[in-house]
Amino acid sequence: MGAGVAFADWRNSFGINPSTVLSGSKFAIGVTYVNLYALPGVHCGLIGAKWKSGKQATAVAFTSVGFDGYRENDLLLNFATEPVRTIRVGVGVHALMQTVEGKMSLLPQVDAGVLWLTEHTAIGVSGRRLNAPRLPDGTVLKSQLWLGGLWKPIKELKLACDFKKEDQLERLLIGGEFTILPEVTLRCGVETFPLVYHGGVQVKVGVMSLDYGVQYHLELGDSHSITISAEWH
Repeated sequence: MGAGVAFADWRNSFGINPSTVLSGSKFAIGVTYVNLYALPGVHCGLIGAKWKSGKQATAVAFTSVGFDGYRENDLLLNFATEPVRTIRVGVGVHALMQTVEGKMSLLPQVDAGVLWLTEHTAIGVSGRRLNAPRLPDGTVLKSQLWLGGLWKPIKELKLACDFKKEDQLERLLIGGEFTILPEVTLRCGVETFPLVYHGGVQVKVGVMSLDYGVQYHLELGDSHSITISAEWH
């Protein structure tokens, strides 16, 4: 649904808030493929897994994006714990590898996040690229600040709102998901600056899940993603 800073789902720990890896499942694994704006020759994928023991959880993921003479691989390790019953904290460490025309650069990156939960609400705060990694040409990747909230008026409905700030750029994301059947969940969302629309559906069969997602950018067009995952509680 786009927004996910305060949504305690292990998938959100890979790109938004590392503290969200401490979600309900004890073990989970998933594979994602993204067709990014139908661009020819562009391939995007992710494989990740998480495991939880008591009040600690760990996740590891490998993401790859490539086109023409450029490739970006990211190896991520997240760790989260629950120091008190309603508070979760997490940290993420990336080994980001960029290859341009055969020349590779290693860019370490550090993320951190906090999640506060009650029965029907949650608030999350996340900082990404806290170490402001520097590219070989001297360009600094700016740190990002994420703030998010989640409201669950009923068990089947989740509504979320995120705010992202990166240097002078600001973005608002609003989304929701509704479980229409125990096996079927629908998602939708929108984000601003630029305007992007999100939609998706998840179908569960036993421990297995199949997720389809789509996002539409007014200028670049649509992207599609497929995720196959399994979770054990």
